[in-house]
Amino acid sequence: MNTWTGYLQATVAVLRQNDPQFELPTKERYAARLHGKVLPHSQLLREGLAESLALLGSHPQALTSCTLGKAESTAIRAVRQILADADWVQWASLDDLLPLLAEATPVEFISAVERTLRNDPCPFNELLAQESGGVLGHTYMSG
Repeated sequence: MNTWTGYLQATVAVLRQNDPQFELPTKERYAARLHGKVLPHSQLLREGLAESLALLGSHPQALTSCTLGKAESTAIRAVRQILADADWVQWASLDDLLPLLAEATPVEFISAVERTLRNDPCPFNELLAQESGGVLGHTYMSG
């Protein structure tokens, strides 16, 4: 396995993890940590991998020793795999990382959103239904 393949596999594996907080009823998610419903990887690792994708996709010229197009194609493949057949839980789990995935490869990101919108039922409907108001309210698509 080459370095790019390893990076791609690790990034996809970490970022496709569904957040276990969504196993709880909406009104109990604020206490997800108390219930042991936490992601297996740290938020710093997840953000770092998403930021790396954003850099690969938006500034590939900075990697002067890489094969031409390899950085961009890795970002495209990663975002495509991360968002492939994503249900509402996957989209919600990526909430804070969505802007970075969009920056990594805007065309692939928009394509994934369009594919998701064509699904019946549309996962975004359930995702929007998860939003709650009040002091402890939360939205899961605002990034």
